[in-house]
Amino acid sequence: MKKIKMMMMSISNFVCAVIFASLFIMGCSDDDSGNTDDKNDLAGKLLILQAYSSASDAAGATHSFVELYNITDDPLDLSGVYLYFADGRRKNDSDWDASKDKDCDRIPLNGTIPAKGSFLILGPRQNEYPVGNASAARYQIPDNYGDVNDLYFILSNRAFKAALIKGTVNLDDIQNPFNIDGNGSKVNGYIDMVGAINTAPNAEQSNNYDRILGFETAPARCSKSEAVRRKNLTDTDNNQGVSAEFPDGTGDFVSIRYAADGISDELLEVRRPRNSSAGSWDPFAEPEWQTGTSMLMILQIGAATDGNISRSFAELYNNTASSINLSGYSLQYAAGFSTNAGNGAPDGDATTDAPWNKLDLTGTIQPYHSFLILGPEKTTASGDSPPALAFSSGFGDMNEASFELNNRAVKVALVSNTALLTEQNPFDIDGNGTKATGYVDMVGALNTAGTDNINGYESNPITNLNKQAGQRRKTLEDTNNNAADFERATFSGMVTKSGGVITAYSSDYEIKSPKNHAYGSWNPMTGETLDD
Repeated sequence: MKKIKMMMMSISNFVCAVIFASLFIMGCSDDDSGNTDDKNDLAGKLLILQAYSSASDAAGATHSFVELYNITDDPLDLSGVYLYFADGRRKNDSDWDASKDKDCDRIPLNGTIPAKGSFLILGPRQNEYPVGNASAARYQIPDNYGDVNDLYFILSNRAFKAALIKGTVNLDDIQNPFNIDGNGSKVNGYIDMVGAINTAPNAEQSNNYDRILGFETAPARCSKSEAVRRKNLTDTDNNQGVSAEFPDGTGDFVSIRYAADGISDELLEVRRPRNSSAGSWDPFAEPEWQTGTSMLMILQIGAATDGNISRSFAELYNNTASSINLSGYSLQYAAGFSTNAGNGAPDGDATTDAPWNKLDLTGTIQPYHSFLILGPEKTTASGDSPPALAFSSGFGDMNEASFELNNRAVKVALVSNTALLTEQNPFDIDGNGTKATGYVDMVGALNTAGTDNINGYESNPITNLNKQAGQRRKTLEDTNNNAADFERATFSGMVTKSGGVITAYSSDYEIKSPKNHAYGSWNPMTGETLDD
């Protein structure tokens, strides 16, 4: 009887083991159902930091990529995690299907992403096609630089979606894994995703727009010149970004323009994608010596005495998709030296400019807006009455009675702190290119070479400063050479006067006259206003 009892116990244990094993296998099997899973251990820890869609003639970067970022203080194991990706469609394409994006592919990830570190999925080099176009893209990514390098990973620069999911899911009939049922349910294993389009439908492009059906709340904006990149590490589950084309974006992403006319070399160095070998890093650190030459910049300056400019001015411009709080910034300025004493010669000598003056800035400059600092009104010479560029009282965003620029020799510096400068040239304090602490941008200008001198400038000073004109950027690309980057804006030549009255303004005047912040978002090179 005892033997029979033991046998029954063995059979019972065997049956239990089989049932347990079956349950274990069922629990570990691929779930292609699309059911939600609220127990995903990577959700909220692992984010898609950045995504870019390359093309054969891309101006931005050479490879499509998706960069992940671990926001936690511990390494994360990526075993079992997949990157799912698909392209959208263009309205006038032959394969237009309003109900479905193109087929979805997936890439298995492996390895570990460091604490506070990146992990890079990289596609094949694109800019070598057509042959001879190998230098089309500004940012040349080394081949095989990714943690995962996949020859079939190419995102469309018209529309794409990329989703990070733990486990395998059948997405053939699921267009948006972030919201599979219209009620916010996510697919099993959902971690994060981003969807982006190039051109949104509007009245002018009703039959020629891009569409993606997978995104978080609203899509970001992509192109072959721009990556979509998070503006911070707070995830609000809204892909919508801010760009010149979509200035109303209030979501998690901004457009980072990698093309030559986009971000500065210094900002590119800190915004470019990293692989896991970079270790822990801050993806939102500012460049070591500036906020970004092609981002927050001095757009234009003007010196007023008795000529065609009624007030000295400095116009700043925010060439970014994010607002910038100017508290903690300062605008600093100083006169140089002139041997032409009869023409308002500034203080100093040939090797030492006058001491720096400082204005602590206040307020916020919104994306693609100007910000205007104005000095006191100056008496205009009778022959120039009325002045071609006349500012009304209070027109500036900051109106400062002490702000006066010298029309013989002057330097104006934008600094991201409020410490008074002591260096003659904050752009190059030691002859080796070292910048003063907090340096952002600077303009150095003189009236007449040989008699006027300024010791602070970027590479070469402007040499045609006068009281009749402003000195204004030619483009929004800063080559760190004042002589090359600026040109004279002669306002007296942009107006028509009759009997002491201005009767007409040229189109150049409308574009080049300084704007205050209330003017709104605009392109200062074309004069085109952007939607706020």
